[in-house]
Amino acid sequence: MQNSLSIKTLLRLPQVRQIVPLSRSEIYRRIALGKFPKPIKLGERTVAWDSDQIQEYVREMIGGRARGREDGRGRGGALHREDPAHLDRRQPALHARAGSGGPQPAGVPLAPRADRAAPARARAGVRR
Repeated sequence: MQNSLSIKTLLRLPQVRQIVPLSRSEIYRRIALGKFPKPIKLGERTVAWDSDQIQEYVREMIGGRARGREDGRGRGGALHREDPAHLDRRQPALHARAGSGGPQPAGVPLAPRADRAAPARARAGVRR
């Protein structure tokens, strides 16, 4: 008779990051969204992840990429350009006008700035 002892392996964050190349903040963001395995609390300030859950997460990610993503996002999370829904989420075109102080949405007229000349005269020491 053979005794089959199943030992769970727990991984700390640096070990998890070696397996899943995500930043600490991205891992915790995905946990909050329910898209990454939750850690097991070991102490007041110590957590670890079940290695089986992390391996399953990696298998799902690899399988998802092979099948194609269902959320319309491809590699790196960029929206597919041929996705018609992408067109509705675009920001208005920005362009810079000379002396405008920065980019302005296209079609928005600039307000007249009568005070532009006054500071230049004050710097030059010109008095009226």
